[in-house]
Order: sequence, then C-alpha cells, then structure tokens
Amino acid sequence: MIVVGANSLSRDYSLTAVLDRFDQVNTWTVDTATLSLEPTQISAAASYGSPVSHTLKLKIPFANTTGAISNNINFVAMAN
Repeated sequence: MIVVGANSLSRDYSLTAVLDRFDQVNTWTVDTATLSLEPTQISAAASYGSPVSHTLKLKIPFANTTGAISNNINFVAMAN
C-alpha cells in the first residue's frame, strides 16, 4: 500500500485496521496484529510515499463448515 500525504506538515502516519463484522470462528490478522471490531494498530510511524507490503492472514479452523466467508477490513491512515 502507498499512503500519500498532502496539505500536512506530518512526516509519517499511523495505520490501523478494523473488521466490519465480528467473526467468532475465524481469525483475521494483518502482519502480526489480530483484527477485531476495535481499531488495531498495524504501523505506528510509516513514511509517506513509500510502498509498504502487509500480509493478510485468515485462519479457518477445520471445524468451520459454514461455507462462504465474508468480511470487510477498513484501513485508516492518520497523520502523526
């Protein structure tokens, strides 16, 4: 992802992520941060304009036989 800063004196930004819906069965993570309904910090001080790769993981237990899995992840970049 690339975050571009404009009209700000900030040199970096913090990145958080939050799930749109609660998932009591599966585990959603970005990098090492487990996502929930509360904003979870992904990065505390990332630089603007630099490409940053993040890893999305979805852990699905073998016992999950519900079929389709669906959720949204909302990312927020906030100037520091």
